[in-house]
Amino acid sequence: MCKICKKNSKNIQLGKLCYAFCDECYFLEKMSNHYLSDELEMKRYQLHDNDGNVEYINYQKKFAEEIKVFLGNKILDFGCGESH
Repeated sequence: MCKICKKNSKNIQLGKLCYAFCDECYFLEKMSNHYLSDELEMKRYQLHDNDGNVEYINYQKKFAEEIKVFLGNKILDFGCGESH
């Protein structure tokens, strides 16, 4: 069930990860069994630096291209990270 609009979501797989996708409001969420532990999430967050990080930018572009099949050009990436 979609956490935003409460309609049915469908499971989709992109690479090794599974997501819940809502056809109604287009909310896309990684399935909770693919979440990192709090400790691993913090370690990963502390490594994050997207200021001019070509590898990170290319990763985001690839992900955006993959989900365009489901979302068209309606993509919102909400997040943040440390910047040095």
